[in-house]
Amino acid sequence: MNDEIPAAGKNSFTCPHCGVRAQQIWSDARLVTSSSQNLIPVNWNPPERYQLSACFVCKRFSFWQNSTLAWPEGQAAPPCSPDCSTEVAVVFQEAREVYSSSPRASAALLRLAIQMICRGLVSSEMDLNKAIAKLVDEGLPKKIQQALDVVRVVGNNAVHPGTINLNDDPSVALKLFNLVNMIVDSMITQPRQIEEMFGGLPPTAIAQIQKRDS
Repeated sequence: MNDEIPAAGKNSFTCPHCGVRAQQIWSDARLVTSSSQNLIPVNWNPPERYQLSACFVCKRFSFWQNSTLAWPEGQAAPPCSPDCSTEVAVVFQEAREVYSSSPRASAALLRLAIQMICRGLVSSEMDLNKAIAKLVDEGLPKKIQQALDVVRVVGNNAVHPGTINLNDDPSVALKLFNLVNMIVDSMITQPRQIEEMFGGLPPTAIAQIQKRDS
């Protein structure tokens, strides 16, 4: 999923405008001026490098300054999984919007999103650490437990700075977006898909399975 994150020079990533993973067409930005209804390129050599990436799907441009996504601002992170609840999606989107200006705040919001997901699966009274422990007792796969703990620890350090300095390494916060979507896929999307497939079996087959397991 890391390939989806927008980055300077990548041939494809998730478009910050339309949210579709698509081919990107790159070009250097050039200053132009109008003269008698004609656009004339001007010799322009700024100290920074400015680039444009055009999405092959929606045809909209993103503006880059020195390999950093400058516009649309705050949309460098991947979009939220469609299987998130409305409440979680709102927090996730807020984390996307503030990522460019404050990776620390973004990580803290992602920790909140995971807390909301876990509480929805176990108990609204539990803190995040206890909720993860209960999910592990109920058979949560180890890799998802580890992903949950990564978000928990990094997000907690975003609120109470410790050994992880997100100001020095904002890429850590950026990876949390993918971890959150990975957790949602394992805990919500995949179980829903399996339940839908099982529910689509013939009634006689379901009855035989229930008899076998009774």
